[in-house]
Amino acid sequence: MFDLKPTPESKPIVILKLGFAVVLAALFLIGIVSSHRAYFQVRGLGIKSDQELVAGSNVSISLTTSGRTTVDVRVELIQHERSTTLFNMQLRGSELAFFDPRPRSAQNSITVTKAQLAGFEKGKAVIRATAVGRPQWGRLPPPTVTDFPIDIQVDREDPKELY
Repeated sequence: MFDLKPTPESKPIVILKLGFAVVLAALFLIGIVSSHRAYFQVRGLGIKSDQELVAGSNVSISLTTSGRTTVDVRVELIQHERSTTLFNMQLRGSELAFFDPRPRSAQNSITVTKAQLAGFEKGKAVIRATAVGRPQWGRLPPPTVTDFPIDIQVDREDPKELY
């Protein structure tokens, strides 16, 4: 009595539906990559320095991030209970962080002064770099910490040259 044959859709509607599905699939894949980048913000953190730290020694930091958000780095010299901040560094994320999958990297270096070594004793110490990202989806990722063991060589002969 009733013929229930489906009516065929017109060609423009089929093309529109297919285009919509392709756009949704592309945004879904971009979202998966972006979620990974939000979860793992710091890709690499390295320290380079001489094994013996004296006034005039260079300390270099290299940082690679996912580019999703801003990452702050603090570089400290630590010996027993004493520590001092050598320098701070910040690497901003991309402006189109959701869509831009390129990693970002930066390098920074400092020459250690006698004033920064004041109060430290000759002996073993650690240069510690701590990188902290930004909260994403209510989750602050744990800091990435890299230690570089060194020997401090302090000249105590002329206290006037410390400053």
